Amino acid sequence: MTIDWELFFPDVVFDVSEQRMSSQMQKSSYEKSEWSYYWDPLIDFKAHLETLKISKKYFNENDLSLFPNNFSKPIYSVKRFEEARVELLERLQFQAPEGLIGYDDEGNDIISYRMSFKAVSEQVDVRPGTIGNDDHKFRVNGDRNIISVHRFNLLNILFDWLLTVNPKGAYKNQWQIFAYGITEYNDTMTLVSTFKEENSDGKLFGDNPVMTIESTTIFNHNSPSVGESQNAGDIRNILKEWNLEL
Repeated sequence: MTIDWELFFPDVVFDVSEQRMSSQMQKSSYEKSEWSYYWDPLIDFKAHLETLKISKKYFNENDLSLFPNNFSKPIYSVKRFEEARVELLERLQFQAPEGLIGYDDEGNDIISYRMSFKAVSEQVDVRPGTIGNDDHKFRVNGDRNIISVHRFNLLNILFDWLLTVNPKGAYKNQWQIFAYGITEYNDTMTLVSTFKEENSDGKLFGDNPVMTIESTTIFNHNSPSVGESQNAGDIRNILKEWNLEL
């Protein structure tokens, strides 16, 4: 089944540690007190997706012996995963509508961002020997904030990154992603994914927060279905079914 989802992203604050920021900021001329202001979530996101690349050898349809026996749909899985990864790289963007909205308990800046998927219809460069045509081009299509999901949900790749940067609402509330979906059979669905900090002290910038995602789905206006909370390990296990190198 194919579902076209329209996504809505409230403003978000990323609770990123100084150690996490250092990989991006240590070569800059900014003082540590300025890192939270100049740290760029898009650079961090793209660096994370670099770690999810699948080696080109697994795209060879003439050599399936590289795949474990228990790995289902070998070529389809890795190609679909790479297509989703490339689409995310091309479409996800961040703006800072509010910018500086306050300070934490230690006096560090709190910056809010707004995420979105840009509208696009273009051929993009891809790695030779992976996906795309003979000219190493792959077409990425999509209207603003709309994604098409068939079997593999590219949001799981986004969730994999989000759980490493601890997203929270801009006003110290829980952050959510809301989605409205229409299936190929014109059935309707709604989805709310709530990012929760479990076993925390309730502060926006708590010590060692454990982020989880709780998703609530309504199909054709039936009673809501609340799924179990998923942590970073659960999301990574989903990705492992499509990327055998994780």
